Amino acid sequence: MERRRIFKIFLLGLSMAVHPFVHAQDLSERGDSLRPSIALKTNVLYDMVLTPNFEIEKDLGRHLSLDVETAFPWYTWHRNLRCYEVFEAGGELRWWTGHFATTRQRRLTGFFLGLYGAGGYYDLEWDGTGHRGEYWSTGLSWGFSRRIARHWNLELSASIGYVGGPYKSYEADENYHPLREHYGHIHYFGPTKVKVAFVWLIGNRKGRRHQ
Repeated sequence: MERRRIFKIFLLGLSMAVHPFVHAQDLSERGDSLRPSIALKTNVLYDMVLTPNFEIEKDLGRHLSLDVETAFPWYTWHRNLRCYEVFEAGGELRWWTGHFATTRQRRLTGFFLGLYGAGGYYDLEWDGTGHRGEYWSTGLSWGFSRRIARHWNLELSASIGYVGGPYKSYEADENYHPLREHYGHIHYFGPTKVKVAFVWLIGNRKGRRHQ
């Protein structure tokens, strides 16, 4: 009897622990009364390496959205002999695969495919030895955005594509006077981006007939 009682208590505790996750998944699939039109984001992986970044995504209709992003770390230290300077801007057109017209699933939530383009400038230097250049990139993205609260989603995505552009490798003194320079061009194809982003959804309450 004692074992049976312990087993029942274990099953009850397990069901209570699992219920919030099942409920969250159900809400993620069904959505709620929120109809988001704009999403604001930051990539946590960039933040962890001290790379400020910002994204804004606009809902364009039943399946489309446009995501615009920028990253802008700009650090110089150690008498100008070390620097981490990057400016990047880009956009991504996304196709969301959910059936938003026939289910309660809210927009900007679920699986998506994207076509992106980006470009930027960088100057990376350590103790007078560095690499400076411009670049552009284009490719495809795939990801998933899941509801974690009424106005919040968690987005996971990865991209693959091409990166190209001219660069200069150099050695310089603290006054930026070049001591030695080498010029080249980047040609790279492969994984280009990984994203773990917190998403703040801004929108209005749906009417009953749209739920």
